[in-house]
Amino acid sequence: MNPANERAERDSILESVNIVYDRAIGARSVRPMLLLGHGCSGITDLLNEITGAASQKGLFVSRITSSNAAGLARILYSEMLGLLRSLSTNDEAGMIAIRGLRGLAGFALGHEINCDGIGELIDPEPGLADSGDMYNDLPALFAIIGDAARVAGNAWAIIMDDLQCLVDDDLAALISAIHRASQDRLPMVFIGGGEPQLARLVGEAAEYAERLFVFVTVGERRADN
Repeated sequence: MNPANERAERDSILESVNIVYDRAIGARSVRPMLLLGHGCSGITDLLNEITGAASQKGLFVSRITSSNAAGLARILYSEMLGLLRSLSTNDEAGMIAIRGLRGLAGFALGHEINCDGIGELIDPEPGLADSGDMYNDLPALFAIIGDAARVAGNAWAIIMDDLQCLVDDDLAALISAIHRASQDRLPMVFIGGGEPQLARLVGEAAEYAERLFVFVTVGERRADN
């Protein structure tokens, strides 16, 4: 793909993403998006641009690179902690966010995460996101965070790269959490990136994935030029 076509492709994707951001802030339904491409397709750079666009619109933004070694629970914990702390100072959403922090404290215990900075300040709420099972715990936390963002009049953008690196159980849990947020029409935008096999992996992780996500192939003609 020549540079002009590459830029046109990126601009088209960014235009679509900005529409999604506006819809989420306006409390309208949005679909999560997966960008698929080989290592040379520039997905990481594109996700960085997408992250910048979210920041410019004032969304809460989590920019994450997936890792098989760290595990999804640990990857997301610090992001959720920072977001809930920010939301806890909001006049309208504060009480919801504080409940989210209680859930996050239980989540940290259930998933054996060092919870410095929260565990000594907030007691877990028994039964809330503390089962140690990501498939159950993550959707519960996403629902609370999404509700707090809605009450605050904002949206949460989660932008993750290298999704193909997640282990099967973590990928299934993430899809389940995204699905619940979508069903509840919460103001959350998920945009992920990965190698082309990611389409197959998400389909194997959840039979509804094909209906849930918008799949976008990036730089598909680059190898021919």
